[in-house]
Amino acid sequence: MSEIKLKIDENDIAYSGWKEVRVTQSLNNICGAFSFYTSEKYPENPQEWDLHLGKKCSIEIDDQTVLVGYIEDVNIDYDSEGHNIQVMGRDVTCDLVDCTYNGTSREWKKQSLGNIVKAICNSFGITVKIENSVSSICREKVTDGTLTSAEGEMAYELISRICKAKSILPVCYGDGFLTLTRAGTNGFAYDPIQLRYNVLSANAQLSNRERFYKYIVKGTSVGIDEKDLWEIAGVKNNNITDSKNIAAIDSIIKRQNRVFTKIADGNVDIKTCNDLADWEKTTRAGNSRKYIYTLVDWTQSDGNIWKLNSLVNVIDPMFNLKKNLLISDIEYSFSDNSGTTVNLTVVSKSTYNILQQKITEKNSAFDMNESEGQ
Repeated sequence: MSEIKLKIDENDIAYSGWKEVRVTQSLNNICGAFSFYTSEKYPENPQEWDLHLGKKCSIEIDDQTVLVGYIEDVNIDYDSEGHNIQVMGRDVTCDLVDCTYNGTSREWKKQSLGNIVKAICNSFGITVKIENSVSSICREKVTDGTLTSAEGEMAYELISRICKAKSILPVCYGDGFLTLTRAGTNGFAYDPIQLRYNVLSANAQLSNRERFYKYIVKGTSVGIDEKDLWEIAGVKNNNITDSKNIAAIDSIIKRQNRVFTKIADGNVDIKTCNDLADWEKTTRAGNSRKYIYTLVDWTQSDGNIWKLNSLVNVIDPMFNLKKNLLISDIEYSFSDNSGTTVNLTVVSKSTYNILQQKITEKNSAFDMNESEGQ
């Protein structure tokens, strides 16, 4: 049985033997989270524990680091029968999610995407890793040569909006860094997800609720006034009923009155608006067909933990699945009642990659129900 530890970094003290555990990671949220709960088996003086608010800590499963972050909540209660302690926290990237960017520079002129993200993260003491898959595009200068941070804009919102149009994923793998990468570049799972092999239960979540027929992104650029918004939105003329001139169309959605319109932040050009529209279409389509598998082991048969943003071979005749899918979410959990389980959410490997989608340009590639028999 795998062992999970909460380790306080400054003194290297590790706490184990928890009664309940939950650790989550997601490609849709750069900030992983954890919750640990225990009760009467620990010392009668919980104030002597070193689990204090603000402590930097790490979570390890079989000596493999899953999360590096901070303790943000400590809940203690007691009665005549004993006492209970719950400790919760998040990744070091939590500050990017919670805080507005207030760096010394709010405008970057002729700077590369990579350098801008590094500058934002440096103000929070977070190191940025740039993987080879995006290294060349991260060296490119931003559109119009200028990027401006909006007043009150959260740091992660700023990072996200300059990464989306380039199909760059800002990810926290639980190692204490922010990594810029592509979807599906974190290796291949050693074990498959396979019915009657390692699957305890499965849940297919298929929905068109967040999908639209037409995606339009509007924006302004230097020298462009309000009357030209349609052109910047990617529409070549004012005849918006002509689907050939629209930035992004989801052919699976048949009700053409379902239109999603978004105003782009900052100065943008037509290509950027088109790419942002494609991102909205692609990610919404991919996440509308997701599968959640509950497996019994936190680790694979080779001893390694499951990895976010990795590909896994899914073999499930119940859902008519036999293909490689992308692990978009991971939840490690433990309780006295259910033991150790891991929930893996898998989606199409093209979900977060508009470049790959443009190569295939068959929106049914994301429709893992109607068109691919998934």
